[in-house]
Amino acid sequence: ASVQKAASRALRSDVWRKGLGMNLDGICSLGLLSFMDSLPPNIRKLSLNLRAAKLSDDDVKQFADKLPKKLEAVSLDMSNCSEVTDEGISAITRRLDFDATVVQVRMVNTKVSEATQSWYNVQKKVRERRERAATKIQAAFRAAVVRRHFR
Repeated sequence: ASVQKAASRALRSDVWRKGLGMNLDGICSLGLLSFMDSLPPNIRKLSLNLRAAKLSDDDVKQFADKLPKKLEAVSLDMSNCSEVTDEGISAITRRLDFDATVVQVRMVNTKVSEATQSWYNVQKKVRERRERAATKIQAAFRAAVVRRHFR
């Protein structure tokens, strides 16, 4: 328990950390919620492997409530979380701003409907298209600035 508390304090006090990836295969709800309470305060990118975690929809709702609002990217692998349904996943959807956050959720072998899984895949593709369009606009702007500068 003291090792867990020390690790939790160390994570929470890491003000410089912007990204975090953790393998939490098979974690129980109490462990996951404790981990979420320990997230660094300035985290922007979060990648969690939660495969086969022992989570219910209520656990996922509590988890979603603990997701930092300022996330720029979140990747969750919830494969084989056999008790998770659309109800739990919808809590994540309500918490995150899909216009400001890149969201990737893997839900293989869960009770999440095909429709919900498809919706997440569509959101990912929409985001990728927006990013490609923004990159093209930035490139065109830079080219225009260079042409103007060297006239």
